[in-house]
Amino acid sequence: RGGIAHGDGGDSCIAESDPFSPESYASRVATYRPSTYFAKPSALSPLVCARFGWINQGRDLLVCSHCRAAVCVSFHPTLTAKSVSRLVRHYRNMLASSHKEFCPFRSDAERWLKDEKRVNGIGRRSTETVGGSDFWVPPYLIPASSEFTLLENAAQGRRQSVRNFVGEAALSLGRHVESAGMSGKALVVSLPDEVKYVVAKEGFGGGQVTAEALSNQFFSAMGNNWPMEGDCLLMEGEVIKKPDQICSLLAAFGWRPPRDKVVRSDRGIVVECATCQACAVVLQKENMAEVSGGDEASKTVAQETSGQEPPKKRQRVTKTSSGIILKRDIDLIKSHRPFCPYVSGFETIEEGTTDADDKDAGWKIVVLALLQKEITENGSSDKRLPSKSEQIFRSVRQMLQSAV
Repeated sequence: RGGIAHGDGGDSCIAESDPFSPESYASRVATYRPSTYFAKPSALSPLVCARFGWINQGRDLLVCSHCRAAVCVSFHPTLTAKSVSRLVRHYRNMLASSHKEFCPFRSDAERWLKDEKRVNGIGRRSTETVGGSDFWVPPYLIPASSEFTLLENAAQGRRQSVRNFVGEAALSLGRHVESAGMSGKALVVSLPDEVKYVVAKEGFGGGQVTAEALSNQFFSAMGNNWPMEGDCLLMEGEVIKKPDQICSLLAAFGWRPPRDKVVRSDRGIVVECATCQACAVVLQKENMAEVSGGDEASKTVAQETSGQEPPKKRQRVTKTSSGIILKRDIDLIKSHRPFCPYVSGFETIEEGTTDADDKDAGWKIVVLALLQKEITENGSSDKRLPSKSEQIFRSVRQMLQSAV
């Protein structure tokens, strides 16, 4: 059973000058490992727990990074869906009430988690409103990372803002490729079947959807905003090489340069999801022949995330310079961690339900936002967030910061 572990949660602690900053939030998310915080409902995902100050310090054990309170989150495998749903509500309340009185996270968490009728769970196409506007991303998450702002903009149809953001991410990946010495070398990314289906269903791709064709469409959509001079871009006075088109495909699915800049692989480039912090390798074409059993490798990862025993057959792995073991080359979707909104979207807590399907997966709303044209009522392109939305985002941030 889960509950409060009274007393000090442990010796280790994350130094946080500003506990509500995106940097502190990312540091807390990084403490969650599949081996110690596994298969939890989305409403208690690392993204939610870390947002309210909790770090993972042991099997099912959460500790506040500020006040050192501790909570054990555990679900018996024989519980019914209805019982799990009730227990999720109980644990979400504990994420607020377990903080000590002086902790800045307590009042902040109580504001968002104690009244589920107002907050309505974690967000999934919910009735959450702030300033009269509905949110797809839970509003308490938006100030924690610019990646949540990207997903919210995509869900709200602010396509130009999405293109601008993903374009910057593609440029950043281009710099990463160049710094890794991979510039000009063929990088290979396969397009998952579900992506082909969604893109074709929406009428894009002319009946044949490939990674190259989709990369070209993304690159074209974003490139229209890039000041070009030959094969170079002029960005804020800096002349940089135009990124490989595959960078636009990676960026659209949430992949960014790794936060740990020393992470390297001699088989390709290492990329990281800035939301769930999963890492994967984008292989050079010349190294594809070294990779055997790709389908089996994908099955192995799926079994690991579901708790099943992996097959005995030994799989080829990549060990990075910082010691991170990557078991396979990148899958644009499955390489994300199961709780990542690019895979699972967000959900609403309702009686008898605990998890969401991928109907509103983040990759879908971003991909469609990049492919569709943005036309406003007066016929012009929307090049920035509406002023009302900007005010809403500022009000949310001020509400969160006021708890400090």
